[in-house]
Parts: sequence; C-alpha cells; structure tokens
Amino acid sequence: MTRHLAKAAYGVRGYASWPLGMLVVAPMLLHKLDTTGYGLWAVSPALVSIGGILASGLCDAQEALNP
Repeated sequence: MTRHLAKAAYGVRGYASWPLGMLVVAPMLLHKLDTTGYGLWAVSPALVSIGGILASGLCDAQEALNP
C-alpha cells in the first residue's frame, strides 16, 4: 500500500510541477522578453501540439486511399 501512495504522490508532484514552474519562470521571461515575445513563447507549444494532432492519422489515411 505504501508503494502505491508513493507512486500517487510522485504523479501529483509531476502534475503540479508544470504550473508551479510557470509561476516561477514567467516573471523572469517577462523581464527578458517583451509581452509580444512572451506571448509567442507561451503559444508555440500549443501550435506544435495542434500540428501533431492534425498529422496523427494522415499517413494511415493516405495508405488506405492508395494501396
């Protein structure tokens, strides 16, 4: 049972580390970048993720159309 609780705690720490890290890093980035640069930095991971989602099944679909 202790091992399961340790794994659960590790998962919670991993889940919480991203927003806490952003709270620490955001002021430093805003100091180095202007607001436009920070906005581009914040949006770029979302654009990469959207591209990955859109391209996830295209290769299989092309093979199905052209056997």
